[in-house]
Amino acid sequence: MAAQWFHRLGDVPGLEYSPSVVIDREALPRHDAEPENRNDIPIGGYLSWGTVWEPIPPGEREEDDGEDTEWSRDLEAPVTDYLRTSRPDDATPSTSKFLQRLWEGLELPGRPYDYHVAIERAREGLWSRKLDEPEAVETVESLAWLDIRLVLACPYAVLVQTSEGDQHFYGVSAFDRLIRLYRTEGFMREALEVAELAERFSSSPKLLDDLRARLEAMRSETVG
Repeated sequence: MAAQWFHRLGDVPGLEYSPSVVIDREALPRHDAEPENRNDIPIGGYLSWGTVWEPIPPGEREEDDGEDTEWSRDLEAPVTDYLRTSRPDDATPSTSKFLQRLWEGLELPGRPYDYHVAIERAREGLWSRKLDEPEAVETVESLAWLDIRLVLACPYAVLVQTSEGDQHFYGVSAFDRLIRLYRTEGFMREALEVAELAERFSSSPKLLDDLRARLEAMRSETVG
């Protein structure tokens, strides 16, 4: 099937997403970019977002390059390029600036996989701040749920095909992050609900059995 892409995350069918801040989408770079479907492979297809020519950095030129002073670079999806190259001036941006970049990036074109990676990286970036900013944990939870809703709406975003033709899902860390978070806080019912969703993506049956046993033990203690 041909690769699927969307103008913005909110255009993904069944996701029901809108940014939590007002964003001037037309002011964002490459907001109107459209890729070319270069070939049709079994899973995902291949999208070309174009090529740019850039100056060759000093020290990178080979002696036999002659007059060549530029080299070409294949562009990535606008959401990926924006989040990778657009950085605040300060080395460690505030959480509000960090999230602003994410919300802006998610308004740019990309594949469901590109949005998944963007959300996942932002979530783990916030998780690393939990000791200094405990309030960031709440945002980690909401980003994990956003990522889960995305892969539920577009399972093919995390579907891999091996060279032998087999298909399988690769790990979606949002499930594990939420399960660990809920278990730590004692929310076993919520952890079980997440684990049951994760089961659709080849989650471990042992984890489900463990959570069910813990939840049943808690119920017994309450009744007792």
